[in-house]
This record gives sequence, C-alpha cells and structure tokens, in this order.
Amino acid sequence: MEKLKVFIGDLTHTTTVISSDVIPINIGYLAEYARKILGNKVEFTLFKYPDKLIRALKKERPHVLALSAYPWNRNISLSIMEFYNTIDDNHINVFGGPDFPLPERKDQQLEFFQKNQQVDYFIPGEAEIPFVDICTAILERGIESVKKKEGHIKATICLKDRKLFYVEDDLYNTVVPVMDDIPSPYLSGRLDEFFDDKLSPYIQQNRNCPFSCTFCRTGNTLFTKMRFFSEDRIRAECEYICKKVQKSGGPKGLLFSDTNFGMYTRDLELCKYLAKLRQKTGFPQYVAVTWGKNNKKTILECMKVLAEKRISAAVQSADNTVLDNIKRSRFDEKEYFEMINEIHKFGSVAASEIILGLPGETKESHIRTIDTLIRAGVDYIVPYTLMLIRSSEMDTPETIEKYKFVIKNRIVPRDFGTYEGVGAFETERVVIATKDLSFEEYLEMRKLHLLVKTVFFEKAYDALLNYAKSYGIQMNELVHRCFKELDNAPHEVKLAFNKYMEDTKSELWDSEDALVAFYNRPENYNKLVSGELGGNLIQQYSAMLLNTRYLHFGNFIASVISEMIKERHGKVKVEQMEELLAFLSYRTSGVFQPVLLDDLSMHEFNYDIQTWLYENDRIGVDDTVGKLDNYRKPVNYKFYYGNEKKQQITALFNQFGTTDQHIGKILARDSLLTFFRDIENVSEPQIVAKITPLEQQLVKQLATEDYER
Repeated sequence: MEKLKVFIGDLTHTTTVISSDVIPINIGYLAEYARKILGNKVEFTLFKYPDKLIRALKKERPHVLALSAYPWNRNISLSIMEFYNTIDDNHINVFGGPDFPLPERKDQQLEFFQKNQQVDYFIPGEAEIPFVDICTAILERGIESVKKKEGHIKATICLKDRKLFYVEDDLYNTVVPVMDDIPSPYLSGRLDEFFDDKLSPYIQQNRNCPFSCTFCRTGNTLFTKMRFFSEDRIRAECEYICKKVQKSGGPKGLLFSDTNFGMYTRDLELCKYLAKLRQKTGFPQYVAVTWGKNNKKTILECMKVLAEKRISAAVQSADNTVLDNIKRSRFDEKEYFEMINEIHKFGSVAASEIILGLPGETKESHIRTIDTLIRAGVDYIVPYTLMLIRSSEMDTPETIEKYKFVIKNRIVPRDFGTYEGVGAFETERVVIATKDLSFEEYLEMRKLHLLVKTVFFEKAYDALLNYAKSYGIQMNELVHRCFKELDNAPHEVKLAFNKYMEDTKSELWDSEDALVAFYNRPENYNKLVSGELGGNLIQQYSAMLLNTRYLHFGNFIASVISEMIKERHGKVKVEQMEELLAFLSYRTSGVFQPVLLDDLSMHEFNYDIQTWLYENDRIGVDDTVGKLDNYRKPVNYKFYYGNEKKQQITALFNQFGTTDQHIGKILARDSLLTFFRDIENVSEPQIVAKITPLEQQLVKQLATEDYER
C-alpha cells in the first residue's frame, strides 16, 4: 500500500485552561521507535490539542488514529475516535494507556468494548512494540484485514465475534528490553513543535515501580521490574530542552515522570548536573518530581542539591494499620520528623500528601495523621479523596466489598469540552464512605482539609503562626481551635467555607451517565466554563482564601490566637498583632492581581518583623520561637517586585490565568513563596503605600479591632 499515514495524540482539554500542560513525550516514544523499525514506510504526525487534531482529521484522513487513555483524557479520545468514524470508514483506531481494567477484570474489559465500538485495538501495557506490529500488519495485510482481526497482534486487546480476543501472557510483557533502543523524541527534534510557550518539558528516566501500593496502577506486580534510560541520554535531553526553552521563552520548569525520584545514586548525579545547569543558564527554574519511598539518605542529598522552594514528603496516612492495608511502607515518626527537619535546614518548605477514605482509615486516625504532620513541622499539607483507578488493585470487587466502599462519580477538574457539537467530560470514581468512615465524617474531614491547607499554605501566615508559637501555642491546637470557631469567622470567610461545603456535596453523582446528562445541559455547561462548577474544590477555595479573602482569613486566625493568648496569659499585646497583620498585608495581600505587580509600597513598623521571622524560621519541631518584644525598633520596609520575579510571575499568569481555579493550579505547580513581594529595610519613609481599597479598609479595621473579644 501507499505510505502509511498515522496520527498519534496525547490530548488535553483546553476549554478553560490547558489541563495536561506537559510536552507529550509518551507519543514521541511511539513515533520514534516506529520510525526506527519501519523507516519511511510510515508518516507520523503528533497532536496535543484537540481542535488541531479535528481540523487535520477532516483534511488528511489518516490510516491510523492512535490516542492515549488516561483519567484526564479518556473520554475526549473516545469522542474524537467516534467523530472520525463518521467521516471515514477506512482506518484503524488504536487506544492505549493505563485507564483500562486489568486482565482479571474481563467483565469490565468486555463492557468497555461493547460500549465503545469505535475502538479497534487497545494497548494496555507499554506500546512501542505492539504499535509497530499494528502498523506492520496494516502494511502487509491491509486495513480491512486488520479491522476484521484476521490475525492476532501481540500485546493488544480487541473484540472479535463479540468476544475478547487476546493472549493474556503477552499483554504486559512485550517491552523494549534496552530502553535506549527507543530513540529520544527530544534529541531527534520530534517534539520541537510543542515548545510553544504553554507546555512544560517532561522527562522520563525510568519505567515501573518496585513498590506495591494498592491505590496506584504501578503498584501491581505486573509493573515491578525497573528499567532505565542511560544517564548520558537524560543529560543530553536536559541540555537540549534548556536551549529550546531559552529560545521559545516558554515555561521554565522541568517535570519528571519517575514514580520514585531520588532513590538511586544516578538521581543524585543528575541533581548535581541540574544544579550546575541552573546556575549557568537559569534553567530549570524549578524541578517537579515524585520523591521515592526508600533510601532516605540519597533522597535527602538530592533534595539538598536541588534546593527547591517546596519539597514533598508524602505519607498518605500515618496509621500503620491503614498503610498495611494498602501495602505501603510503615510510618516511622522519628525518621519522618528528621526528614522534615532536614528539608527546613535546606531553606525549603516541606509539603506532604494525605488521602481520605483509605481502607481502615477512621475519622480519628485521619485527624491523628494531620496532627502528626503539623507536629512534624510540615508547611503545606495537600489532602486528597481516594480515587479508584481502573487498573489498580484497590479497584477490585474484593477490596470494595471488604471495606464497604461507597463510591460516587465526579468530574475531573477542568477536563471537559465540546468537540464537533458533542460534550466530552472526564470523570473519576471516588470513595466517600467506608465501613470505618461515614459520609458525615467524610464531609467534616473535607472541611478540615480546607482549613488546614489554607492555614499551613507554606508561609502564607507565618508571622501569625510564629507569634502563636512564641506564646507556647502548638500548631495542632491552633488548627482545631480555628475549626471550632469557624462559625465566628468574618462573613467573607464563612461564605467561602459554606459554599465549599455545598459544592463538596453537589459534585458527587451516583453514575457517570447522570453526571454527563447534567453537564450536557447548556446552562450547566456554561457554569463549568465560568468556573462556577467543576473545579478542584480544595485548590479553588484555598486559592480564593489566599487571594480575595487573604486579609479576612488572617484577621480570623489573629482573633483565635488572641483568644488563646488571653486565656493563658490574661493579656494580648494588640500593637504587635496589628503590626503582624499589616506586615502580612504588604507582603502577601493582592499578590495574584496582575495590576499590582508594578506597585511599590513603604511602611514604618515599630518591630523588625523581617529579622524576627528570619532568625526564628521553623527549623525543627522542638525549637522555640523568640519573642517579638526582643525585636522592637523602628524600621521602614519597602515592598516591591524586582524585575526577575515580576517576569516569572507574569509568565505564570500568561500560562495559566488569574481566576481562583487558575491560581489553584499555579500553586499546585509552583510555590506561594514565588509571589511574596521582596522586602528591603530602608532608612526613611519615601512614598505613601499603594494598596487596594479592600486592603485600606481592612488595615484600618485591624488597627481598631479589639482582639480581646
């Protein structure tokens, strides 16, 4: 036949924001390996954006359409395959990725093909070899023969005569044994078109995972054998990416797909290389990785070398019974506290992740996990609801029945769109109750999650938290007191929490079909587009509280701290609290407003708060914070953005946007510290502060507030 024309897509929704905003290295591997084997017999075109793919399908009519299947793009891929079938009947649709039931779930596999008859072949494992075999079969036998499944294609699943057609033993074992035999799509120039000032560079060092966490796809025993690309190749890719980013002016972060970065000696050598590259070129501005679970010494060395603003040390749960249930390493409190201590010594903020709804987790054990992280000194706690991934051990009838999972459906945040008049909505299945956790307790914990994430959003309210510590108030005591006092919070804060809880309940659906029917209605779809519905609620509402409610929430925290100080010491130093709130206002309030980037403000303080914070920065859980009284002296601070920081923030706004949903996504990727105004101690006042009307109103209010209410 003529040269085979193949379209390969790793699609992302773009309706409100680019949801999966990384360069599609995965499909680059497929194209490069197939080119190596098949040479000029095949012509490949890669796609990330759905509108561009649809236009090309109408014009060029490829022989093969191959699209990826992840939780964030499964339905858009299926929708576009279905559309292509309406305009062309002489092609093969190939679907592949992790969002597919494992071999033991043959009932679900059969149901998938019966429901999605536009899919000719599914590749559930590594796709390089089976994808080449599909292209070879078409070249040798023709499209009609391959469409009729006249011969078995290794490591693929399809439907033939209304039955599943595959050989189970080869589904996940058909891999390229030497990773470097897959040519680099970066070094070949294949991915050059995706350096478009929107997508972040993405690198894969290795595949698979040696651990067995049941909530994760790679925890399955099918994926335990680790395989690596060579170190020289990875460095060459980093250097190539650096040059492209500098030329294109696009996102300057570098993301790694490794599931356990930092566990291997080669990771440390790579970190040293990246640190030198950053020093020499300014790239990468940040490195985003998922840190490993073992070999803490090497991981800490990697963290120290990279010196990222935010470093994550995830636990999921600090309850060892729960960790045993999910086949995750047991929690060692002493070791964990030491790790957080070391992260602080690097000058970084420590982050951690927790999951609500895990097997065996109770409300009490979940609260203990949160308290443990707070006691450890974690600065940024990221809470998740347990999501059932189709190819994970957690998503089995046995586990669901054993722990009495109550499962609901919700839309994947920002992952929706209308394509050729048909709505495509990505959905996820979440656990909202178990035999050990009621739905009412789930809701209560979700409310606590928003409070904890916002109070401990890196150093958002560090001046207030350190002040509380200087009076002997433990941070977990403060959080629980704030939780108890939420009904007495400022009106704007109560409104935010109440709306968040309404949305937390209304986002849940009994079935995917009911969810899709609801959002397909024009009035509801418009609410998705506007951001009124369908966001990542924790991200969105914590961003709202830090953005337009920052001073209101700070006032609430200050009032609770004042009450606790009064109960213990009988007196509150109102002047100090006023100064701390004014300091936070000038440094952090309005930092997500592009119109304020050029503002320069001056303010005279009676206390050297900046030095107090620096000298008493949290280094370990047992350290005490010095009294602010010892830093009393007149100082004049200048608050402003330097050119470099201004450019960095502007680039983030341009890449993501400035709504609460957009800010939430920025803060999931980058550190809040990036947005703090620079502070300079100057000798004399020079100009009147430029602040927003809201800030003027609240600063005036805070100056007269009676904190001893």
